[in-house]
Amino acid sequence: MTEQSPDILAEAVRLHNEGDLVEAVRRYQLAVPQHGRQPGLWWNLGLARLRLNDPAGAARAFRCVLAFQPDRFDAWINLALSCRENERPDDAAPAIAAAARCRPDSPEPVELALNSGQADLACAVAGTSGDPEVRKSLSMLLKQANRLAEAEALLKLTRADDPDGETDYLLGLLLQGQERLAEAFEAYDAAVSKGLA
Repeated sequence: MTEQSPDILAEAVRLHNEGDLVEAVRRYQLAVPQHGRQPGLWWNLGLARLRLNDPAGAARAFRCVLAFQPDRFDAWINLALSCRENERPDDAAPAIAAAARCRPDSPEPVELALNSGQADLACAVAGTSGDPEVRKSLSMLLKQANRLAEAEALLKLTRADDPDGETDYLLGLLLQGQERLAEAFEAYDAAVSKGLA
């Protein structure tokens, strides 16, 4: 098969699947003039570049995917990861926010923001989520990061949307760990009154 063959993209995919990423990237690049309007080419190129530890090249490829498919959640996530790996967390923030807009109830953007040192963004994303599970997950991540005031605020925000009492119980644990026992027992009582045994 020559490099000008119409099957250059298929050859690139085959090489990619076989693990020959350097040659696959070269073939993907050769396929751009003929197949550059196919988001799949850019997606595969981005994945290969990520695995080759080329986050800047991966970010360029994922931006091309998004030019064709602006609501593609996984492309926004991978763009954010690429920016973070390229030590550009400020560039990751808009991608994380866009991913959250695509899937507001997914915990991935929240976790990615927090793991990228973007706790304020993580709180903003989780606070706008309609899913109490996303907010509870973030509050536990914040607790692990010793950001107790933010974890407490997020749990208090979530209490009204959580009818089973689990949020009240988590809040009680958080407060008890800070030796705020009276508040902790109030939260435990609220959990029991909602039916949490």
